[in-house]
Amino acid sequence: VRMFKATSTLLRSVAPFVRSFSTSRAAKMPLVHASDHSTFEKYLHEAGGNLVAVDFYADWCGPCKMIAPLFKQLSEKYPHVYFVKVNVDENRSTSSKYGVTAMPTFVFIKNGDTITSIRGADPAGLQRLVEQHGKEAPKPQPKPQAPQFAHAVTLPRNESELHTALGKRSIAVPASATRTDLVRLFVDSLSAAELKETLQRDGVDIRGCLEKDDYREKLRQVMGA
Repeated sequence: VRMFKATSTLLRSVAPFVRSFSTSRAAKMPLVHASDHSTFEKYLHEAGGNLVAVDFYADWCGPCKMIAPLFKQLSEKYPHVYFVKVNVDENRSTSSKYGVTAMPTFVFIKNGDTITSIRGADPAGLQRLVEQHGKEAPKPQPKPQAPQFAHAVTLPRNESELHTALGKRSIAVPASATRTDLVRLFVDSLSAAELKETLQRDGVDIRGCLEKDDYREKLRQVMGA
């Protein structure tokens, strides 16, 4: 008689929570079962920074059966939360790792770490903890792409490199040419795209540069000519 009364009380406490979800829009993320520890670890990895709610239960456990519908309804209401069921008689490794000694036990995990747990069929407590910790983890933002300077050129650092650069461009160099002359010859050999992207790559302020000659003058200043 006492057991019947306790079961009836538990059913009455769970029913309102189950009914409250019955009309909500369910995303229907599947409720998964971890039959062994490797499968459990796989679900933890897949969850990333999202909450993993684990229901440790047993087939012979009456309170486990009573609260199971609520656990399923929560999995439909919170599609970004991983709801995992672990049968303590089948998956003893996972049960032992989390120190489960009473059923049902609900363990809440984020980023591989246990953040809280609750023992017993407590529908209000179960719902509260899912709501409290079940916010969706922010999606990683893509790293901004570095500007691509396909036409930028490597600037010669001395007279030897200037001669080499001019030679590659088949620019005739007078024997009496000074470093300033070499810089001017090199800069004048560059296209508008090469001038602009080289200045941009090196962080030079090119505001006010409207024509090719403007870019040339700016680069000559950068190269000290």
